[in-house]
Amino acid sequence: MVSKTSKVIVALSTICAGSSAMAGGYAIKLHSGLSAGMAAAGSGVSDDALAIYANPAAMIQNTTHQVAGHFTGVFGLTKFKGAAQTSTPAAFSTTGNTRNAAKKVAVPSFGVIANAHERVKVGLMVHAPFGLKFNYGNESVVRGHATRAEMTTINVVPSIALKIIDSLTFGAGLQMQYTKVDLARKAALTPLSPLYSLVSGNDWAMGWTAGLFSQVTKAWKVGLSYKSQMTANLDGQGQLGTLTGVLSSEFKAKAKVHFPHTFSLSTSYDLTNSLTAYMDVIYTKWDVVKEISISSFSPQNSQDIIPLKWKNTWFFSLGASYKINENWTFRTGYGYDKSPSRNATRVVSIPDTNKHWIAIGTTYNMGKNLAMTLSYGHEFFEKGKINLTNQGLKGSLVGKVKNRVDLVSVQFNYKF
Repeated sequence: MVSKTSKVIVALSTICAGSSAMAGGYAIKLHSGLSAGMAAAGSGVSDDALAIYANPAAMIQNTTHQVAGHFTGVFGLTKFKGAAQTSTPAAFSTTGNTRNAAKKVAVPSFGVIANAHERVKVGLMVHAPFGLKFNYGNESVVRGHATRAEMTTINVVPSIALKIIDSLTFGAGLQMQYTKVDLARKAALTPLSPLYSLVSGNDWAMGWTAGLFSQVTKAWKVGLSYKSQMTANLDGQGQLGTLTGVLSSEFKAKAKVHFPHTFSLSTSYDLTNSLTAYMDVIYTKWDVVKEISISSFSPQNSQDIIPLKWKNTWFFSLGASYKINENWTFRTGYGYDKSPSRNATRVVSIPDTNKHWIAIGTTYNMGKNLAMTLSYGHEFFEKGKINLTNQGLKGSLVGKVKNRVDLVSVQFNYKF
């Protein structure tokens, strides 16, 4: 009898994999509509209330209270082209293309800064730093590996910024993150007798963030920040049954999701009174994602391990903003995001590859205290190889995945 763990192993694996429709790995660099208009350049030196996650020390720039809200619509395309083959318990193969698996999603964030004192600012941010939403369908060529995968995170970041000396501020905050996963796949027993699996799990994880902000000169700002590693220990419930809804068994399952250490350098320089240049460099320690270990608890306890061996990555972005007049500001940017996944271990639920991100945006000051920002971005991805063999019940899967993404952001800032 085939173990329950092997029947859900790939579906569960996507809890540690991110949508390539977002960013490298499973991170989402969409915490602010303002920074999205510059491909995330300058994210850690902005006086925006939604910069708290990028660098809590940057709050010190605010001389008033501030509230900001934003969402980005993500319109992606993810398709796989290739072949799947099984050898046990019944040999068969299938070849073809999948439908667009990337589902439309809205990524929101909310932030508030309280001007407690000239040298002390207190803030709170709520956003979604990680996530995915794929649906390949029950009849796709990849159905033995994944049919549906969704991961949602909600990260709450209370923070404080303290001005140490006039030119240097220290900031710190907690990260309290809720993670929820819903995953499904269609076990390839035979073409005519598939077994459908559905797994759900959730957990809270704790971490911290810290940063420095320096107004080096009147024109030059520099920010450094760090976000700690977090681990979510997912407690899940699983079900096995037919696609017609006939339940064959229920079981408990557990898995870990590792969220990486991140180091960021952000800077801006006023070239003129109207023109400002921005730059971000982000180093992400994805090597904490070495493998996926899944445990199931049924009449017989069992464990499965999938090696990933993710590598550490760099993200680079350059941007510029131009203040046309007192009401209008225009901005643009370019970013390059390296993928942590390797060709030898990339799985269909992690269709992540290196990407180029171009963006434009504008801000309109609607009054003395209220501003609205609109941004658009497009992400170009390199094609990614998938070469999975000797995958047991899941079978082999060999082919290529392609992605592209459009991003539309709206943000409001109110100062009082």
